[in-house]
Amino acid sequence: MALDPRLGKSRLADVYCNRGQARLGAKKIELAQADFEKSVEYAGPSDGCSCEPYGPLAYIYIDATGQYDKGWDLVRRARGSGHWIAPEYLDKLEKATGRRS
Repeated sequence: MALDPRLGKSRLADVYCNRGQARLGAKKIELAQADFEKSVEYAGPSDGCSCEPYGPLAYIYIDATGQYDKGWDLVRRARGSGHWIAPEYLDKLEKATGRRS
């Protein structure tokens, strides 16, 4: 971080995202959610991170836990930072909440 803050943040985003993937695979949903949120926090606009946290986080908020308000917040943050959310998650959010994206 001291030598190159941008690269340091990108690496931290990757570390948290990869750990989130492992925790999600182990069905540790709350821990995975926290790791993916940290990854999003450190990631820059379309940072080229090898691990993408938005898709798994959308899965957690929309499919796994039904936290639709957090799902909409994630959509807003993804769009604001140049990241992509799969259309099927947007459809599920719209159907579950009656809101439009």
